[in-house]
Amino acid sequence: MHLHHLFETWDAKAKRFHSEFGGNLEGASIVEPYLKAREVHRLLDVGCGHGRYVPVYEAAGVIEIVGVDVSKWNVEMAEKRFPHLVFRCLNISDLDYEPDYFDAGVSANCLSYVPPRQIARTLERLSTQCRSLLLIEQTRGRTTLGRHVHDYSGLSERMQKTEHYRYNELHDVMVWDRTDALQQ
Repeated sequence: MHLHHLFETWDAKAKRFHSEFGGNLEGASIVEPYLKAREVHRLLDVGCGHGRYVPVYEAAGVIEIVGVDVSKWNVEMAEKRFPHLVFRCLNISDLDYEPDYFDAGVSANCLSYVPPRQIARTLERLSTQCRSLLLIEQTRGRTTLGRHVHDYSGLSERMQKTEHYRYNELHDVMVWDRTDALQQ
C-alpha cells in the first residue's frame, strides 16, 4: 500500500471516530492528575486526533503542546481549533525530537495501531524523547482489524513502571517514568 493511500485510510477512520466519539473525554480523570503531579510544561500528545484533550492539558497547566497524528484531516481540525499549538501529521515511529524534549507523553488508544514489528522502536523513541509516559492502551482481548495488543512490560531500560492498573474490560493505565528522573 502506498503511503498516500495509507493516510487516506487514516483520514476515513478519523472522520468516523470523530462522528462517533468526538467529544468523549473518558480518560480526563486520569490525564489531568498525572500532568499536575509531574508539573508537565511540555507535552507530546501521541495520536492527538482533532485535539479533544487539549482543554484537559491546558487546565493542568501544560504550556507547550505538540500533537502528532497520522491523519491529515485530524491535524487540520486540531490546527483550526487550536491555532496557537503545534500539530504534525506523521507516524509516531518517525518522531524526531531531541532526547528529553518533552516532560511527558500521553497516548490513549494509539499504540494499538502500531504493528508488532515496530512497537519496540516506537516505544524506544517515545522513552528517549519523553521523561514520562502515560499510556491508556488495550492490553487484553480481541482486537479489530488493524489493531494489536502489545506487551508493554519491557518498555525500555530507561523507564520504570510507576503505576499500572486495570481501567476497564480491555484497557490498562500504565505510567512510565525515566529512572534518572525518579532519582532526583
